[in-house]
Amino acid sequence: MSESFFGMLATVLDIYGAAFPVGLAIAAAGALFGVFVVLKRVVFIGVTLSEAAACGIALGLLMGWHPFVGALLTAMVVVVLLGLPFERWLRLPRDTLLGVLFVAFSGGSIVLVAKSGFGLEQVKTLLFGSLLFASSQDLWLIMGVLVPCTAWLLISLRPTTYAFLDPDAASVLGIPVKALELAFFVALGAVVAAASKIAGVLLIFCYLVVAPGVALLLHHRLGGVLVIAVGVAWLATVGGILVSYRFDLPPNQTVGLLHCAMFLLAVLTRTGLPGLSWGKGLPATVVGTLVLLGWLLTIPSTEVSEAGAPPQPPACPVCQASATALSPGLPTAPVMDGPAGEPASPNWPERARQVREGLHHHGRAGIPAALALLREDPPLLFRSQVVAALDQALGAPSGWQIRAPASDPANLAVLARCLGGLATVSPGHSGTGEKIGR
Repeated sequence: MSESFFGMLATVLDIYGAAFPVGLAIAAAGALFGVFVVLKRVVFIGVTLSEAAACGIALGLLMGWHPFVGALLTAMVVVVLLGLPFERWLRLPRDTLLGVLFVAFSGGSIVLVAKSGFGLEQVKTLLFGSLLFASSQDLWLIMGVLVPCTAWLLISLRPTTYAFLDPDAASVLGIPVKALELAFFVALGAVVAAASKIAGVLLIFCYLVVAPGVALLLHHRLGGVLVIAVGVAWLATVGGILVSYRFDLPPNQTVGLLHCAMFLLAVLTRTGLPGLSWGKGLPATVVGTLVLLGWLLTIPSTEVSEAGAPPQPPACPVCQASATALSPGLPTAPVMDGPAGEPASPNWPERARQVREGLHHHGRAGIPAALALLREDPPLLFRSQVVAALDQALGAPSGWQIRAPASDPANLAVLARCLGGLATVSPGHSGTGEKIGR
C-alpha cells in the first residue's frame, strides 16, 4: 500500500509539475485572506471578485491582452466601486451593489466569449480553470503577486484585525480603518486576479469561504484559525489532486468537494455526538479526512472486460496524430462525419485539451499533434494555449505567431523546422532527444 501510494504521489508530482506548488500557493493565500472575508461578513465579495476576474480574462483574450491584465483590471473596478459611499448616496446596502456587479460580470463573461468566436464551451474554462495546466510562467506570476500581498496581510495583521472586528474602537485608537479596508480589498483583488486563470471561480471561492469556515468551526483564536485554514486548504488540495488522478476526475472540482467533506466533518464535532466535542474537533476532522482519503485511494478497481481480462487502454490520440503529422503534407480538411458529408464541429476546447495533455505527458512525441492542430487555425484562445504548451515541450520559444494564420511565412518556417527536427525520430512516448526550438 505504501509503495503504491508513494508511486502515485511521484506520478502526480511528475504530471503536475509547476501546477503543484501553484495550487499550494493559491490555497495558502486564499485561506488567509478568506478568514478576514468571513469575519467581515462579506463572503459575497469573494465570488463577485472571482466572477469579475473571469470576465476580465475573457476581455483580455478578446483584446489580445495577457489574461492577468484583464483580470486585474476588472477586479480593481470592483474594489473601486466598493470604496465609494453607495450606502450613503443611494441608501442601499453593499450586498445590493455586489449582486448587481455579480450579474453584470457573469453575463459579460458569456457575452464576451460568445462574440469572440471561441464558443460557449469556453465558459467552463473561464469559470472552473484547471490546476493541471499551470505552467512555470504561471508559477512565477502567481508567486510574484501572492507573496507580497500575503506578506502585507501578515505584517498588518493586528491593525487589520481591529479594523475589521471593531472599526469604531480602531478609529479611537488612531487606526486608519478606511485605508486598511481599501488596502485589504486591493490586495484581495490582486490575489484573485492572479489565481483566476488556473483556479477558476469555483476553487477561488472555495479557498476564500470553505477553508476559513472549517477553521472557524475548529478553533476560536485568530492565530490558530489562520494556521488551520491554511492546513485545511493544503490537505484538501493535495488530497483532491490525488483523488482526481486516481479516478480521472477534474482536479479543481474534486478539491472543492473534499473541502466540503471536511466542513461536514467539522460540523459534526459541534453537534454534541458521543465522543465528539469542540476540543476534539481538530483531530477528529483530520483523522476523518485521512480515513476518507485512504479509502478513496485504495479502492480496488472493478473494471474488467467481458472475457475477464483487464481492459486495454484506449489508443493514445497524440501518438495517432503523430504518425499522420510527420507526413510531408499535414491534413487541414475538417473531419467529415455528418450524414450529408458536412464537416463536423471542430470542438476546439476538447481537441486543444487533448493536445496540451499529450505535450505534457509525452513530451516531443506530442509535438506533431500540436502542429497538426495549429495548421487548422483554431480560435486565438486555443491557439495561444497550444503554442504555450508547445514552447514548454520544446524548452524554448517555437516562434509561432499566434495572431497570424498558419499559412504565414513565419509559421510555415516554424512548421518546417519542427517537423525537420522530428523527422529522424520515430513517434513514441520517450520524449527524448535534442531540443528543436530556436
